[in-house]
Amino acid sequence: MTTTGRSDGPGIGYREIREQIESWISSGRYPPGAKLPPEVQLAEQFGVSRVTIRRAIELLKRDGVLRGQRGSGTYVTPVSSGSAVRSDFAQYSRQTLDHVDGLVNKVTARRDIPVPEALLSIFPTADNSHVVEIECIRFLNERPFSFVRTHVAGWAAAALDDLRHDLGKARLIDKLFKLHGVSPSRIHQAIGAQPADRHVADYLKVEIGSPLVRVVTNKYDGKGLIYQRAVSLNRADTFEYELDFVGAGYP
Repeated sequence: MTTTGRSDGPGIGYREIREQIESWISSGRYPPGAKLPPEVQLAEQFGVSRVTIRRAIELLKRDGVLRGQRGSGTYVTPVSSGSAVRSDFAQYSRQTLDHVDGLVNKVTARRDIPVPEALLSIFPTADNSHVVEIECIRFLNERPFSFVRTHVAGWAAAALDDLRHDLGKARLIDKLFKLHGVSPSRIHQAIGAQPADRHVADYLKVEIGSPLVRVVTNKYDGKGLIYQRAVSLNRADTFEYELDFVGAGYP
């Protein structure tokens, strides 16, 4: 979004700013726990007054998307979780959807971009001059149910050059990474929720503000560096998650 000037014109208001901030969050530009720019900087960026920015932020705080911290600023609400559940890669592999009948992955965008500010802590510029950003829509029986935005570290992106048409298939991507000497030593996955912004709502054919299930997956290499981060936003009416715990007994 490009704006000029500082007056609040009829072209943009607090609702549009609210939607844009939600879009930044859903895209991973500002992941859970990230700090938003100061109101003054946002007002300059959008070309509006601080009052308009503050009103948009207050709405997002009311919805639980943002939280304020006195004396520090405004942050994206972190994903609430209890103790992490540990599993093996075989269990993770069974959770991928590439083998499901009726599933179609449609890649809508692939870009080489500078590392987004919100992802600098994940992909430091000392190791990455850029990242590859991939957007994908997943359809099940011709019905869209998931929007996925993936970022791949620049140093690992060469693995994708051999896979231009199947970038939405997680298992094929993993195989290519392995052929290039990149394989996960750890996979971390977090599940939360967020409302659909205009961009994602249009893709998934839902109303703006509809609840979506957010799944964030980070893959680490043997040195402990994240080489792939995927954020999937899934329709709540189609999302299912299953864990199967097997043990000798209950303590």
